[in-house]
Amino acid sequence: MSHGSFATIAGKIAAYTALLVITYLVCFPLIWALSTSLKPPSELSASPPHVIPQAPTVVNYGHLVTSDEKLSAIKMPFLGNFAGADRGIAPADVKTFESKLKEKNKDVDIKIYDGAQHAFMNPENKTGYDDASAKDAWSRIDAFFARTLR
Repeated sequence: MSHGSFATIAGKIAAYTALLVITYLVCFPLIWALSTSLKPPSELSASPPHVIPQAPTVVNYGHLVTSDEKLSAIKMPFLGNFAGADRGIAPADVKTFESKLKEKNKDVDIKIYDGAQHAFMNPENKTGYDDASAKDAWSRIDAFFARTLR
């Protein structure tokens, strides 16, 4: 399956959703994903109906949660693909986030793509799309869902 268009991305999301409803983000803030994934079911009435707490989560951009209390509450497997040249998310912040999760023995896999810019996976991003990094990130996402949605 080609990963080159929004329609393809949407189709891939729909296919994974058919297996299990998941929290999946490409350009939405990570803080929303984590805060929603951490809510108990009784608090989800104000959340989108497709969100299940503690579902496997993929994040490519967004604000990183750093509070020990919030990080301790994370139960879901977590995959992150971040751009090394993203001006909004410093690689040092991503590394700190990852190390804090690993210290807490969380199921986390984060990769920083050196030289890649924000929205490097979006083929409509004429100045920042990085084909090689996008293909690798999609391969990681496919493998992550194959492992976590069994």
